[in-house]
Amino acid sequence: MAKTAYTSPSSGVTTETRPYVQVKRYWADSWMNDAFLIPVSMVDRAGPSLSEATFLNHYGRIQWPGMAIPTAWRPIDYFDCYVRVCFASAEGDRPIWHGIFTDEMLDIHGAQAHGVSGDQLLRAHGLERKLDRLTVVCSWCSLTGMIGPDVHQIYRALVFNPDRPGKSGSVGNRTLYENEEEGVYLFSANARSYWEGYEIEAAAWTNLDILRYLLHFYVDTQLDFSFGLSGEYANLDLIVACHDFEGLSIRQAINRLIDRRLGLIWSVRVVDGTPYIHVSSAFGEEVALTEEESIAPNPEQFDLNADNALEVEHLVSTLHRADSYDRIVVLGEPLEVCLSLSFTEGSLAKGWPSALETEYKLDPKSSDQDDEKLNDEARRTDRYRAVYQRFLVPITWDGTSKDGLEDEAESRNNALPIVTPLGVLDVLTQTGIFFPEKRFLRFLPLTAEGTDELLPPVAFIQDPADSHYMQIDAPPDDEEEEKPSAQLRMLDDDLGVEIRTRVPHIYGLNHFDQDEGDPPVGAKISAIEPVFDYTKLIATVCLPLDQRILFIEQVHNVESEVECRTMYVYVDEARMTYIVPGTSYKVEAGALVSHEGGLVRDDSEKLIRAAKLAAAWYGKTRTSIRLSLKGVHHISTVGNYIKTMGAWWRSESVETVVTSIAWRFSTSREGKAETEITTAWQELDAARIVEFIGHGSAKGLVHSIRQMRRDTKEAQNRFIQLDDRRPATGSGGAGGAASYDRAVYTGDT
Repeated sequence: MAKTAYTSPSSGVTTETRPYVQVKRYWADSWMNDAFLIPVSMVDRAGPSLSEATFLNHYGRIQWPGMAIPTAWRPIDYFDCYVRVCFASAEGDRPIWHGIFTDEMLDIHGAQAHGVSGDQLLRAHGLERKLDRLTVVCSWCSLTGMIGPDVHQIYRALVFNPDRPGKSGSVGNRTLYENEEEGVYLFSANARSYWEGYEIEAAAWTNLDILRYLLHFYVDTQLDFSFGLSGEYANLDLIVACHDFEGLSIRQAINRLIDRRLGLIWSVRVVDGTPYIHVSSAFGEEVALTEEESIAPNPEQFDLNADNALEVEHLVSTLHRADSYDRIVVLGEPLEVCLSLSFTEGSLAKGWPSALETEYKLDPKSSDQDDEKLNDEARRTDRYRAVYQRFLVPITWDGTSKDGLEDEAESRNNALPIVTPLGVLDVLTQTGIFFPEKRFLRFLPLTAEGTDELLPPVAFIQDPADSHYMQIDAPPDDEEEEKPSAQLRMLDDDLGVEIRTRVPHIYGLNHFDQDEGDPPVGAKISAIEPVFDYTKLIATVCLPLDQRILFIEQVHNVESEVECRTMYVYVDEARMTYIVPGTSYKVEAGALVSHEGGLVRDDSEKLIRAAKLAAAWYGKTRTSIRLSLKGVHHISTVGNYIKTMGAWWRSESVETVVTSIAWRFSTSREGKAETEITTAWQELDAARIVEFIGHGSAKGLVHSIRQMRRDTKEAQNRFIQLDDRRPATGSGGAGGAASYDRAVYTGDT
């Protein structure tokens, strides 16, 4: 890996003599010099920030060097034109910065004898500003999954790899092959769908697939130039995640795909006239994610040596010791367990008070208790909704489960397992459960046969006539007697379930007895006889436990836990779902069918990847630097990785990426120029979600306006002291480009 040591200009580092500006209306046009446009400042930044530059133009009656008489010049109109700044040096001319004009400010000096004059301050942003004008609103799909001309545009933005609870991570919805005509992947119908008898399969989108898709369908078709890819963009092919970009700009989408939190940054580079989205790794060494996959290191590394560097004006280095950690703890979602609950196994109990049940039977609030229909109407009211229908998990439950029929605790299985620090499920060790605020999920980690549709929780009841079991919402057809059906619902206010049927005491067999004998004993009369015994109910549900799935990476060994600096990282939608062996999930021929159990979803690999990334970054002490140099220099590029920094008296580790390079061509009345290099990884984390284009925030917008005013004053000072120089003309001008005839845009008077 090549490294460059920065010592002084005499050691091979390019020292620039003066910048010059070139402009063009369309990207396909040739660059033309504008010797009258003065660059004031320029900043090249890594995403998510925007690069920007400011330029000064003097208008009014001016006698430029080489002109015989003064000429009146109006403000120029370069809005939406392309601009680039080139450095002329002894080593040769080279373009350093490319952008597009976006704003202007006029500083009018007032009317004079020869007319109005003043200064025009122009602001330009990097080419990435163009990506903010493109919004994700459409999708391009393949209905057949074929590689031919099957491309359909729909006017809604589909989600890449939509996450579905209970499934093994994100569900891929990308075609298996790139489309021959478009050269990129498309959205595909998922694997459940069929077309003319053929199953349509789908794969998962990687971040690289998505980036190419967005650039092809939005940038290539709506801009007058295309972006290529360069750098370590292959690292994006290791990342598979769910992305919803609807309503976002393409630049915002790229900021999410090339995420700084994953150790990747991006910037725009122009090479031989072609713009590239350049991806840079934030790691100086290879990061192994798994045995087979790893993140490539940044190949553009160099050591910064300031020995004999007299042009160093100011150097600030901040050693981020507090931002390094000894242990990384990555947490996902709570562990989910699918199990069967029953009275027999002690995991269900009645969820209504005995006094209410007595009232339900003996004193229903009807207008005439001798009228069986009026009694049943009263019993259907919400007052008695819980009786025989609401069931809770008792706090005395021992945390075991099987098929709902096993009354011997020793024969049941652990339903409250733990996840070890290595992200492995331990079914032999039992954890506790805190009942308040705990609720069952609204789905099971099981799918209907032949589909990907998740099944809802299910309940079974024993038929006393033949001891067979039936699903409560799908009773079997019986020629002799029609069995009543019921609906199952998860409680919103407690850890339990509720069934709803025509009248509650249908499930009150052996508990609800009507009046008999003289004098009568038992419940008031009803037109409906009890059919089932609620104590024979079995409910199969999915329970999120208190423990989250986790993975712990020990970066440094420490003598005491008190001294251990621990960082916690949360990974959304990283799940682990376990089915307790023996769980009843369906009925066949009146008998319960048990699941063999085991893990049906395990996203622990996501946690391991996140832990490895975090350990590689936060496990090492890093330094952010801000280096100011006298004069204009080009010694680095955004995305370069600085290994060390020092001089003869000291050398220290830096291990950060260059995120900003700024050139200020006039910083004082003396006309000094300077170059500033920044490696501030923390500044990227501070980027706001709601963006003011080019400014970061409302506060930043105000700051930018004030900065423009200061730039105007500095530019005026510089203009006063400008040496005589003739504007470049023809092919002999700086950079070998033709000069702009300003009359084309402003007109001569």
